[in-house]
Amino acid sequence: MAEAHQAVAFQFTVSPEGIDVHLSHVALKQVYLSGLHSWKKRLGRLRNSFVTGVYPASPASWVFVAGTILLAQFWRLDPSMGLIGKIQEHLPGRGCLSEPTQAVLCALAFATVLWLALILTMRSILKLLLSYHGWMYEAHGKMSHTTKVWLALVKIFAGRKPMLYSYQACLPRLPVPTIHDTMQRYLESVRPLLSDLQFQRMAALARDFEHSLGPRLQWYLKLKSWWASNYVSDWWEEYVYLRGRGPIMVNSNYYAMDFLYVTPTPIPAARAGNAVYAILLYRRLLSQEKIKPLMIQGTLPLCSAQYERMFGTTRIPGLEADRIQHVSDSKHIAVLHAGRFYRLRLYHSGRLLRPRELQAQFQHILDDPTPPVPGEEHLASLTAGDREPWARARRTYFGSGKNQQSLEAVERAAFFVTLDTTEQGLTGPDPGRALDRYAKALLHGQCHDRWFDKSFTLIIFRNGKLGVNAEHSWADAPIVGHLFEYMLATDAFQLGYNANGHCKGEMDPDIPPPQKLQWEIPEEIVLKVAILAEKYAVDYSWYVDTILNLIRIAGDYVSEEVWYRVIQIVINRDDVQGYAAKTVFEALQAPACHENMVKVGGYILGEFGNLIAGDPRSSPLVQFNLLHSKFHLCSVATRALLLSTYIKFINLFPETKATIQEVLRSDSQIRNADVELQQRAVEYLKLSSIASTDVLATVLEEMPPFPERESSILAKLKKKKGPGAGSELDDGKKEPGAEINGGMEPSASTASTPSPSADLLGLRAAPPASLAAPTSAGNLLVDVFSDSPAAAPGLAPGTDENFLSDLEPPTESSASLLVDAAVPADAGAAASVCEDPALPLSEADELLNKFVCKNNGVLFENQLLQIGVKSEFRQNLGRMYLFYGNKTSVQFQSFTPTVTYPGELQSQLNIQTKAVDPLVEGGAQVQQVLNIECLSDFTLAPLINIKFRYGGTLQNITLKLPITLNKFFQATEMQSQDFFQRWKQLSLPQQESQKIFKANHPMDPEVTKAKLLGFGSALLDKVDPNPDNFVGAGIIQTKSLQVGCLLRLEPNAQAQMYRLTLRTSKEAVSRHLCELLSEQF
Repeated sequence: MAEAHQAVAFQFTVSPEGIDVHLSHVALKQVYLSGLHSWKKRLGRLRNSFVTGVYPASPASWVFVAGTILLAQFWRLDPSMGLIGKIQEHLPGRGCLSEPTQAVLCALAFATVLWLALILTMRSILKLLLSYHGWMYEAHGKMSHTTKVWLALVKIFAGRKPMLYSYQACLPRLPVPTIHDTMQRYLESVRPLLSDLQFQRMAALARDFEHSLGPRLQWYLKLKSWWASNYVSDWWEEYVYLRGRGPIMVNSNYYAMDFLYVTPTPIPAARAGNAVYAILLYRRLLSQEKIKPLMIQGTLPLCSAQYERMFGTTRIPGLEADRIQHVSDSKHIAVLHAGRFYRLRLYHSGRLLRPRELQAQFQHILDDPTPPVPGEEHLASLTAGDREPWARARRTYFGSGKNQQSLEAVERAAFFVTLDTTEQGLTGPDPGRALDRYAKALLHGQCHDRWFDKSFTLIIFRNGKLGVNAEHSWADAPIVGHLFEYMLATDAFQLGYNANGHCKGEMDPDIPPPQKLQWEIPEEIVLKVAILAEKYAVDYSWYVDTILNLIRIAGDYVSEEVWYRVIQIVINRDDVQGYAAKTVFEALQAPACHENMVKVGGYILGEFGNLIAGDPRSSPLVQFNLLHSKFHLCSVATRALLLSTYIKFINLFPETKATIQEVLRSDSQIRNADVELQQRAVEYLKLSSIASTDVLATVLEEMPPFPERESSILAKLKKKKGPGAGSELDDGKKEPGAEINGGMEPSASTASTPSPSADLLGLRAAPPASLAAPTSAGNLLVDVFSDSPAAAPGLAPGTDENFLSDLEPPTESSASLLVDAAVPADAGAAASVCEDPALPLSEADELLNKFVCKNNGVLFENQLLQIGVKSEFRQNLGRMYLFYGNKTSVQFQSFTPTVTYPGELQSQLNIQTKAVDPLVEGGAQVQQVLNIECLSDFTLAPLINIKFRYGGTLQNITLKLPITLNKFFQATEMQSQDFFQRWKQLSLPQQESQKIFKANHPMDPEVTKAKLLGFGSALLDKVDPNPDNFVGAGIIQTKSLQVGCLLRLEPNAQAQMYRLTLRTSKEAVSRHLCELLSEQF
């Protein structure tokens, strides 16, 4: 506020004695210097425009031409052949001028016209010369005489000392190819993608277009080419970039990387000061047009138009198309650090801030302890997501007040700077992985710490490394590359650092500090940020961190659906439970802790506190005391949850029993005025007193995984938006084929949408209830507290015998798509498609191998069709959902998937299928359910043949269904002595299969462990004497028999080799499982 007060140039007070006026001379001086600086820039641009406008001539050439004409007049010569006399006859006001004055004025007028005519002639000749392309096709080092003459003429007419935009008016127009050439090139481009029959049809369509509609469109195109210098560029920018509705992060933006082996200084503020100053020097050269245009071999100029929007440019989201906003002279930059946004002014006293002064500004930001306001930390993630939701949010929440002002400060900044909190570069023992991390940090970071809409974001890491993330629509990479090279060279070789690593030079202590931007983030934006955090989660640990930070920062703005989401992820993911317990324990140690954080802590520690109890700093009593210290500050609902946590602690940590019983026995609990708290305290006290250890363990056992349902965050957002808002809530969707830790998230929605870009695997927000068919598992990250029932049946309860018949029947709305489970597998075959099934695709085995250790994913995808798989197996039974997505805007007809059994598989495997609708609308998805029963062990995979007609052409695709013998593995836990006893029993040569093979993937123990667990066996710890080896056990469950299986995997990291040994009671099973598993490594 003090800085704002000092900035007031004029103040007055009214008193009984009159008006007292105060003028701030310092502020008035700043206003004067700012205006002077602005007018200097305007005059400079005016001069540059004039110099560029007369190129390849120069202003001095006019003096030469005028002097020559005047000299000829003095010697009584008339180079104008009478034109000067004609001008003199029609000279206005000639009666007021003497004869010599009239002669001089007319000579100057003629000289100016002659000079302009010469300029136009030289430009026309240069444009004609630059239209010559013969040099492109000559062998390197061998130049024809024609090309040599052409080069000499180009150098003569190209002028001297060109400015950045000097050649723009001389560049030839982009020629329009003939319609025949266009059709030929089109057919050449699509030929590799089409079959012979399809290509013949496409060639016929091309010929028809060439002689019917084509000529008229060609005429329009030529008309545009006469009007515009490049008839493609505006369409390219709009339709290739600005109309894209998907995320620009990763898909469009690109990055530039710092020196790999040199870091000029480890001080981030100093590196930022020099880098920003170097960029501003480049901007000064750019505004003065002193940067030389890019030239091919130093002779042929390239277009420089893309340089115009390098600074002060932002891509503004729109509902149907984005737009480019450009500010010609921005005097500040926007800075993001630790979730806080700042406005940093670049000028003081009419001059540019020096490097040392910029370093002080950045250091002030780094040292600022102010926390982000609610919702601010992850605000930038809106620019990482889909464009339409960001456009709606921008229009709704950033159109007025503080949000509008702060957003304008970001979007009107010269460029964006992120002071990253991580360290990057070639650090650590593995340079390859370090380089990957460095590249990912520049390409997407944490998805909420880059403003992806800015023309470019300068990223400064904590160890002094830097890089750039650039938006693509305004310019191509060479433009940003030129800036980045200049910045690196200026930083390292011109500006430099002192012996302590700080920027050189002096600084003015009176420069005001950066201004922290203010935001007012409503709850809906917090929910959308949470959905985006889930969508772009690097892994589950990152997601837990992000949402806990959101709860810590956003306070009351965060609804319960957000922490519900964290609970559901932690419960359903074994690999993140210990990390979540440790993270929430640390978060609860903050003196001021939001109640939602206490709820998360109580729930997670009550379930998984034992995973961190081995550390004395988080022992059971420490965990209990930490939670109980928050008890008196919480609402009744949270206190009730904490009482449940306490009784869970008694089960997890018997040593805490006496302490917790004392708390439950206190008057504040058993005599509490709230009935719910009183009842819980009494019941829990009695349960802990009379129940045996086994009973207590049964009653208070760990929560099972929650059923898969729609995201509760997304459900609440839909509820807030009202009916029909499904299409607006694409924040939480994933792109088709997207994975989280390798798992697909298909949905069974069969609702047809007209857009060819429809979400084929149902990963986007659901359509309105009035339009949607029943959906199955919508997300891998399942919902905990959603009240809506799961739409797709999971594995039905019951015995093995009635499992297949116990599957839930389809709902009424899906009755037209699904037949009864008892219908034979081929009941849905369409009579209209009678061609023989095609042979399996060449890549069918490769696609099958991808599913050996996982159950969900994209099985197949081409330009027409996408097939997603979600499956679940229990003992010898399984259920598989196949999702067929039409990627085109054209209807599929006679769509018929058929399952077939190669060899003797029909006697080994029983698969019941449900027919699908033979018509699949453009952009729509249909679901097929397969019920599977393993009768005996098998080696071959069943085939699925998909036939349909697209545009009259039959499509015939055959794939291998991802049903392999290991899917019927039942993991078995064994003690060490039991394992080796059984291992010795299976010692016959025919019972063992062993394979030694080279590693095809990096030998990561965690990845290996995950694959073995995905294969189906239980991993046995401390069984093998070598801790690097992996030992597993399980039983293959079939209807006719059970086959015990033991495995041992011995990795040799030095030789990059594996030895895999499998022992079962059946030779064929040992051999087949060994072959399947070895392909995974």
